[in-house]
Parts: sequence; C-alpha cells; structure tokens
Amino acid sequence: MKNSFRIVVASIALALPFFASAQTATTQTLHIGDPAPPLAVGQWLKGNPIPQYLSSEAYVVVFWSTWSPAFMNVMQHLNEIEAKYSDHIRIVAVSVFEDNAAKPIGFVNHFADKMDFSVAVDQVPATSKHGLDGTMAVTWLEASQQQGVPIAFIVDHSGKIAWIGSPFGNSIDDPLRKIIDNSWDSASYATEFSSKQDRDKATSDIVTKMTLAINASDWDGALKLSDELIPYDKAAAAGARYLTMLRKGDYDAAYAYAKQLADGPFAKDAAAVFSLGWITINPVEPYKKTNYELGVALAKQAVELSYHKSAEMLDLLAWAYYQKKDKENAISTEKEALAVARDDQKFKLEQSLKTFGG
Repeated sequence: MKNSFRIVVASIALALPFFASAQTATTQTLHIGDPAPPLAVGQWLKGNPIPQYLSSEAYVVVFWSTWSPAFMNVMQHLNEIEAKYSDHIRIVAVSVFEDNAAKPIGFVNHFADKMDFSVAVDQVPATSKHGLDGTMAVTWLEASQQQGVPIAFIVDHSGKIAWIGSPFGNSIDDPLRKIIDNSWDSASYATEFSSKQDRDKATSDIVTKMTLAINASDWDGALKLSDELIPYDKAAAAGARYLTMLRKGDYDAAYAYAKQLADGPFAKDAAAVFSLGWITINPVEPYKKTNYELGVALAKQAVELSYHKSAEMLDLLAWAYYQKKDKENAISTEKEALAVARDDQKFKLEQSLKTFGG
C-alpha cells in the first residue's frame, strides 16, 4: 500500500476532532540515533513498569489509540514478536491522543488476554480534553514528526532510537531481527529516514492546514491545499480532494470524481482504488448521501487488481456489501478474506465477520 496516501487520508478523516480543539507545539526533535526519551507514561495497565532502558534488552515502543481500529491488526503480530524474541526485547504499547482516559482502560480490560506485552497510557495533563499534549505524544511522536497511529519505535541496546515505522506484518520484522543481532546499519537508515522526515513534514503541514480549513468550512481553501500535495504524491492529493468534496456535501460531483479516478489514472493502482473505496463507504461515520453501489464497485476493482490475494482488499469489499445491506455477500467475502489472511490480520477479520452475522 502507498503509505503517504493512507496517512494523508487517515489524518484528515480521523484527526478532525483533535485538530479542531488544539494544536501542540514543541522545539524538541527526535531522530534516528538519538537517545530514546524516557517512558514517561501516566499509568501501566499491563506488565511491569520500565523505569530505565537496560543494555541487555532492546525495546519496541508502539503507539496506538482506541479510536484507530488498525491496532486490532497489530496485537497478534506483537504477540508473535514477543514469543519469538522474549529473551531479547520488551514490547510496550502506549495509548495516546485519547479524549477520554477511561477508553484505553476499558479496552485493555476487555482484550488483556490477547496482549502478551506491556500496555500503558500517556501521561496527560488533568486539564487536557484531547490528549495531544501528553508527555509521550510530545516527546516521541511530535518530536519525530509522526502523527499516524499505530507507529512503532525500536530502541537498541545502547538506548538509542534505531528504527521508526509501521508495526504491521513484515515491516518491523527485518529491522528488529538485525537490531537484536547487531547487524543493523543505523547510519544508512538514519540518512534514509531523515529524507523521509522532510517529505513527511511538508505533507503534514499541508494536511494540518487542510484539516483546519475543513473545520472552518473553507472548502475552496481545502481544495487548493489538496493540490499542494501533488508534488509529494498524486494519489494522496486526489484522495484528499475527494474527501474534502464529500465533507462539503458535494456528493454527486465527488462520486463522479472518484469514478473518473478509478477508471482513469488509478485504473491499475490497487492501493489507490482501495483507499477511494474506504473513503466512499466510510463505515465509521457514513455520509448523509453515501453511494454504496460505487463503494462496492471500487472494492471489487481493488480485489481484482490484487488477484483476490489481499485480505485487506477483500475486507473492504465485505464491508461495502455490509453497508449496502447485502449480508450474505458480506459474510462470504469476509470468509474469503480470512482464507488468505496473515495470522496478524485474522483477529480483526473475525470480529468483522461477527459484526456481519457470520
């Protein structure tokens, strides 16, 4: 999947309530090779506290939020990593960006038996209404220019940040293995990551301005800002424009635009069509006028482009059917997704299947 496309769309779609209430600022920076900030959490919900980093262990620090369902996909893989490297690492999952401190506590109480790793919540000021100003959020995420969750940091045996990236599937496996056996090339990765940070910072600044414009119903301003994303990722720019049109309520033009993209420049791009499909069906917060026929069509296109081998694409199609009130096809498609899913994907798919009535 194209990470920039997904990050941009997720940032705009999910961060609206947070950016509306506050903007944080810090002069701190965090780069590859820097000493890892302390684990200054507000409360340990599971596992033993970690007062300091030990040279005998590496640490995987994963940030997540209850409002982002993606963490459900990550939990099983973290369990697998914990089982494989239990003598070499400690895994800590820290909940951030929460507008209600009780939510992560309830989440962990419910899923404690599915978490074989330590879990904590950010240290947030009592007056905070959004969680953006938590100590961990500021010193880790904001300092390293990371806004999307879940996101993982690996702290090596010297207590320094060795890697930052997605905790999904195989993304984290190779760097973690090399960090544990001391074969990781931190210098080369630091150069690569610095360049990525520069690109992400530019994109993030545009997304922040765009989110504020959407909150202010400044639709022309938001659309102009979406065009500023074009030099960084044309698919991300198109997705941001599509989402803005839907937020504006310009439904007919928006759905025509999405179809034009899917039939034209993105006709063979499974990742871009997939994201257009999720924006279209929007199961978390449906639009006043949702085109479920288009949602199903886009999902089918993504599934075909991925040769029915992507559980993620099939899951989208299942949700599109479900949103369209076609439970029979939703159930059969989700079962097809489970048949090709990685182990770390299966728990979330099983939960979706239960939602569909299967």
